[in-house]
Amino acid sequence: MASLGITIIVAGIACYSSLGIDSPWLLVALALVLIGTGIGVFTPANQKLAYASVNQQDYGVVAAMLSSLGTAAGTIGTTMVVALMEVRGGSRLWIEAAAFTGAQQYAFMWLVLVGAIGIAAGLRNQMRTKRNSK
Repeated sequence: MASLGITIIVAGIACYSSLGIDSPWLLVALALVLIGTGIGVFTPANQKLAYASVNQQDYGVVAAMLSSLGTAAGTIGTTMVVALMEVRGGSRLWIEAAAFTGAQQYAFMWLVLVGAIGIAAGLRNQMRTKRNSK
């Protein structure tokens, strides 16, 4: 389920990265629905895997780690996107809509690449788990 969730998230990010200035609101809504659905599938599955990997007495530590890592990931991800947008858009980024859109497309395509790496890692882990359980 975690791999399915991240795949849906990456599909939503890919859809979002293709949006332009004149994109219809339905495409924007589709991208956001995909991202939200993916997060809704990924997060509980990921948390279940985390809790299943420790003893019950360590649940508090796992909860703290998941909370801290979620916050850190959001901060790092936002920083990466803004930095990539600044690299692409330069001084025109916050002035021209076309520069902002182009910079956003550029940054989100990099996120698609990062997501693809995450999907590959998840699938590799699934195959290794299946192989070890035989």
